[in-house]
Amino acid sequence: MSTSYDQIAYPCSPQAQTHPDLLATLATLHGLKPAPTDRCQVLEVGCNDGSNLIPMAANEPGSHFTGIDLAHTAIAAAHAWSGRLGLANTEFTQADILDWNPAGRRFDYILIHGLYSWVPPHVREAILSLCQSSLAPDGIAYISYNALPGCHIRRYVWDVLRFHTRTIEDPRQKIAAAREIAAKMCAWFEDEHQQPVIKKEFELLATVHDSVLLHDDLAEWNTPFYFSEFVEATERHALQYLCDARYSRDAIHGLGLDDADWLSARQYADFVTVRKFRSSLLCHAGSAIDHTIRTERVLGVFAASTVEPQPEQSDGTQAFKLGDEKSLSTNHPVAKRLLNELSAMWPGWRPVSELPLDPLTQDAAAALILRLYEARALELRIRPPRLVATVTERPTASPLARLQIASGQTAVTNQRHVKVMLTDELSRQFLLLLDGSRDRAALLRDLTGHFDSAQSLPAWHANEPTSRLERALMIDKGLDGNLKQMARLCLLVA
Repeated sequence: MSTSYDQIAYPCSPQAQTHPDLLATLATLHGLKPAPTDRCQVLEVGCNDGSNLIPMAANEPGSHFTGIDLAHTAIAAAHAWSGRLGLANTEFTQADILDWNPAGRRFDYILIHGLYSWVPPHVREAILSLCQSSLAPDGIAYISYNALPGCHIRRYVWDVLRFHTRTIEDPRQKIAAAREIAAKMCAWFEDEHQQPVIKKEFELLATVHDSVLLHDDLAEWNTPFYFSEFVEATERHALQYLCDARYSRDAIHGLGLDDADWLSARQYADFVTVRKFRSSLLCHAGSAIDHTIRTERVLGVFAASTVEPQPEQSDGTQAFKLGDEKSLSTNHPVAKRLLNELSAMWPGWRPVSELPLDPLTQDAAAALILRLYEARALELRIRPPRLVATVTERPTASPLARLQIASGQTAVTNQRHVKVMLTDELSRQFLLLLDGSRDRAALLRDLTGHFDSAQSLPAWHANEPTSRLERALMIDKGLDGNLKQMARLCLLVA
């Protein structure tokens, strides 16, 4: 049976927060003993075209990855990508979760992203029932969902769109009508200055892909939940909330609620932050979770940092760019030394126990690491990603990334399970040549040859070269920098 997702495919990309390495890290920090991620069983419900599972499978040949999805076109695409990479550890099935039978199999990690809020109540119950029955004893389930109170205004916008398009059957016409009413509402609220929040929500629709607008904002089912409601639903299925995929202490200081129980504190934090979305991790109700993260657990993981250090100020304060136009400023001497050192060695990783944390005590050092982790200034993992941090004599780029470029894509998945955009022709062609067979001289020769008859400019130059020799000199000048950039983008492998 054809679905709306077969008619208009939903855009799929790797979801870094779902990676078993990250889930295992959070579980370990909270006192659990999850399955080793290099030999585990992973299930993704609503796997789409495999863009999330396939990169995991390519890097973990000792693990097995199972995906199910209702859309047959998505499953066909997943089979095609897995086949082109020669993966023997993937299994994709077109199935309805209400009918799918895992035949008694248990999974160490179950991933359910972008589904729970968009299905009717009986399907949500089936999702939780599957997690309860098919999750391994020490397993971790990941479920994302729209959250309240942050989605109250969004729900108002969804109601407007759905009401306006309620009689339209054709998906393309429905999308066009939704965009039309959104534009009109924006114009209306332009004069209603007391409603800037509503106007902003309508404005955001102009930046949303057609398929996202159709399958998310115009979906028949799009239900946000209070955190407490979600927890109550999981408890009915003998599951318990572990933490969220984005580590947070959910502090609620200043409300006079310091005696609130652990779960209630998280609901109050959602009220304070007006939270719109959650990615929650679950385990079996009998699992012994330790919500106090012990020092020895922090010292037992690895750390890395993508921050960009800025010049230190006269008062000793230093800012570090975190990405997405955000930054962190600190005058803490150990924090500055730590972030500068990790930034310089990126994309390398170091055990937390070997970081320059003197003269802090171990407890103080662990507390600092957790604060930086919460602020997104650090990444923590129980083991580093499979990547090469420095350029080798014959550099090799990820086979998946090279296949994605060869297939005409401009976005590739790196070894951190993050999407990287390669918008210029030179970078894409350069990546294709990094197959491990070429040294620097061969790379220069073949890259220059590719552009001999090309009209486009190498990305690192502002002026058009006037001759083949000048072009070759320009490429030669930028080659080493481009190789280092490929390493920094976490695209190189052993």
